[in-house]
Amino acid sequence: MRKEASLPIRLDTELSQRLNRAAERLGLTKSGLIRILIKSFVDQLEANGGKITFPLRWQEHQPKVPSSPLRFVAETRAKYGGKGGQR
Repeated sequence: MRKEASLPIRLDTELSQRLNRAAERLGLTKSGLIRILIKSFVDQLEANGGKITFPLRWQEHQPKVPSSPLRFVAETRAKYGGKGGQR
């Protein structure tokens, strides 16, 4: 499959190293692992009518900000000057 789009992401050093180790264990590149994870996420979201079930422990990685449970890991587009704003 030809890859035509690029998606730069920002990771802290520790998470980047962990991702690299996970990809190596699976015999993949970091990009390959990220593509698998994104496809899996989008497939599940589409199959479930726009609803998604996150892993049970995902909340352990979030700040104690009740209004935005994903802001720490997944910033809004507005934070980086993109279109769409905060939701």
